[in-house]
Amino acid sequence: MKHWLLICACALSIPVESATAGDQVPFTMIGTGGLSCGKFIDYQKQPNNKAQMDTVVQWVWGFISAYNARGFFDVNVRREVSQVSPPDESTVLTFMGQFCTRAPASYVVSGTLALIKDLGGAVAGRPEEIK
Repeated sequence: MKHWLLICACALSIPVESATAGDQVPFTMIGTGGLSCGKFIDYQKQPNNKAQMDTVVQWVWGFISAYNARGFFDVNVRREVSQVSPPDESTVLTFMGQFCTRAPASYVVSGTLALIKDLGGAVAGRPEEIK
């Protein structure tokens, strides 16, 4: 329980912005996914940043879980959708670090979409949004 409280406290301490389509994200969203890649790289370089990185990993896992569940949201038609297995914590952070190094003006959500695509997921969007 203390672990989750620490993560929540750190999540509240990480400044995030709401990302919109004009910010290279194809939909409106809020939360850790709105963290810029530049800030992610800064946070990644900080010592004793485990709680901050845990917040990013938890957000990515939640986003991937929602991606996997998207076929269940239409009450009239349950459609089969492609599933991706959420990678382990180390893989998420390595992928996000590489993505953000290549695209520092992008966002964690864009890196997450790129990760889903890399894992074989079907991601629709403009090519400049998902690198």
